[in-house]
Amino acid sequence: MHKKRKHHRHQTSHIVQFKLPPVSDAAFELSAAENVSEGGICLHTSQLLPVYKLLKLYFSIPQCEDRISCVGKVVWVKNVKSYHPFKMGIEFVKIDEHTKKKVINHLQLTQ
Repeated sequence: MHKKRKHHRHQTSHIVQFKLPPVSDAAFELSAAENVSEGGICLHTSQLLPVYKLLKLYFSIPQCEDRISCVGKVVWVKNVKSYHPFKMGIEFVKIDEHTKKKVINHLQLTQ
């Protein structure tokens, strides 16, 4: 049974950087975003991450000078046949209100 999504997904082609804890010691990994919503982001990556793994995410959105920085949690993973063999749903679990408003404003402009 499919759960209804809380938020509408917006197609995107953002490059997303992420780090695994401990953030200070980790190198950046790059991934490609497929879609984004105010509640999370779908990523394509070459690295398989377990469900519930926390990530520090960094990405840019048009019309916003500051880079978006937040913590996300892997909520699902699919193996796909592409350059980046893993597709992951990431839920934003730690994002300040100011940053969340930037994401929502960007999404409203792209509707």
